[in-house]
Amino acid sequence: MPMVVQTSILTECLKLGVLALFSAMFFTFVVRSLSQAFGFIAKPRADRWHSRPTALLGGVAMWAAFSLVLALTVGAFSPSIVYLFLGALSIFILGLVDDLYQLRPYVKLIGQIISALFLVKMGFLLPWSDYHLINAGVTLFWIVGITNAVNLLDNMDGLSAGICAIASFILVATFLLNGQVSEAYVVSIFLGAVLGFLFFNFSPASIFMGDSGSMFLGYFLAGAALLSDYGRTRNLTAVLLTPVMILAIPILDTCLVTITRKISGRAVSQGGRDHTSHRLVALGMSERRAVLFLYAVAITCGAVPLALRGFGDHIAVVVVPLVALFLVGLGYNLGMVKIYESAKSAPPSALRLLVDFGYKRRVFEVVLDSVLIFLAYYVAHLIRWDGTLPDWQQQVLFTSFPYVLGVELMMFLLSGMYSGLWRYTGIDDILLILRSAALASVASGFLVLGLNIDSPVSRGVLVLNGILLFLALASSRLSIRVVRDGFLKLRSRPQVGRKILLYGADERTTLTLRELLKTSDPNYQPVGIIDEDPLNAGKRIHGVKIFNRSELTKLIEKEDIKEVIVTSGTVDLEDRNLIASHGISVKRLRLTLE
Repeated sequence: MPMVVQTSILTECLKLGVLALFSAMFFTFVVRSLSQAFGFIAKPRADRWHSRPTALLGGVAMWAAFSLVLALTVGAFSPSIVYLFLGALSIFILGLVDDLYQLRPYVKLIGQIISALFLVKMGFLLPWSDYHLINAGVTLFWIVGITNAVNLLDNMDGLSAGICAIASFILVATFLLNGQVSEAYVVSIFLGAVLGFLFFNFSPASIFMGDSGSMFLGYFLAGAALLSDYGRTRNLTAVLLTPVMILAIPILDTCLVTITRKISGRAVSQGGRDHTSHRLVALGMSERRAVLFLYAVAITCGAVPLALRGFGDHIAVVVVPLVALFLVGLGYNLGMVKIYESAKSAPPSALRLLVDFGYKRRVFEVVLDSVLIFLAYYVAHLIRWDGTLPDWQQQVLFTSFPYVLGVELMMFLLSGMYSGLWRYTGIDDILLILRSAALASVASGFLVLGLNIDSPVSRGVLVLNGILLFLALASSRLSIRVVRDGFLKLRSRPQVGRKILLYGADERTTLTLRELLKTSDPNYQPVGIIDEDPLNAGKRIHGVKIFNRSELTKLIEKEDIKEVIVTSGTVDLEDRNLIASHGISVKRLRLTLE
């Protein structure tokens, strides 16, 4: 396609998006005013996040802006786009009726299934198998599932609209790369409408979208993702997984909520403050920071299939499992955050068995290690053969892998790999992993060489396998600690309680700050650290700045310090007299055994 045409298409997408954006802002302002005037207000509830009455029916504004700009767009659209519009119209009406009259869950589900069946009947399919009936069933589940996933995701200011805007942008890029101009135009209009609403919906939100908005967004995105031309790229794996990657956050949130509510004996349809966003806030993040964090994850996941388009399936086989492991790890960490004080009822017996089985962490470690062993062995072959595997080398790889897997798992067991706790992984554990990986790779290497006497086996592959195996194992063991420390750094520091200074900067200072920040103790607000070493001035420990002794007076007077906690060493006599002259108490941190 000539560059001039590409530029004109991009310009047209931008024009349509901007027109939809300003239209949505206008309609949202009008709808918000009318909702407030006629009493269409979402009042605060115990199982909802918002704390003040907020206007509803923002979905009406998005639909109005989208439909208006679509009607004004010059050019005929394909039948598929018309079918998607009609299906989205039906789901919007269903959501609007629910906003006004509160339909029962099963009534909404029936309506969603009928709307999804319409798209399936009109030829919208996920081509994940060679059988039409299976593809139709998967597609039906996909449309209904994403519709409800986006609905569930609408649980914090700006979250659902922002994630849908990110997914829309990725879809526009996908269609442009495919040369699907009409589809790019339509999704650009949709993107503009969502962004216009997001202007009013981002924290602190002045209007909510309601079911008319969330169900419309979810249904449209689920259907639009099926419009992608699967024949425009040589990486079929990446394209087939594009819908899942684009909407990874709604899928993750739905899975997390479903599993944790079932385990806690709560109904999945019951509202609650147990979504991914709520759990991030429970870890100490501010509401905005939690939403922005999920934005970043959504952008990363959506960018993966775009980045993989220029590569073959053999690269996707490596990247996609890594992204999946990241999402599973994120979900696991968030699932461990305590939300419910107690279960209202016991989980079903089948789920109870699964939960009990889940406590056997070693079983899951073995499963994870099996995946990592395969990835390390596979990537070692890819690197050695410059990213493409000859057919004869593929044969060697898949023939020898079962032996490699068995030997390396056995060496892990014998070397004591499965005796530690991940969240306390330290230097000693890393050395153990290094020893285990070295023994495992050497043992499996000799076995592979012995089994393939008549076939050429690259020694470079075996060396690379050992290096990659160590990196994969070390990363997995450190992941829990890294994620937890990452959440600690992202959390908002408490802005209440007695302002305190810590005196001395060493490991005990780090321990003290970790405990204060981890528990978000409202009794103390650390504002600085005083240290004798001038080289430490200006540095930070867990976000708390280190100051030189000469700045002690200024800090006490400026920050209204109430207390000084000595974490290491002794307080200089001059500093002690200065602190006492301001009537500030001094306490010493002690660790004792009784």
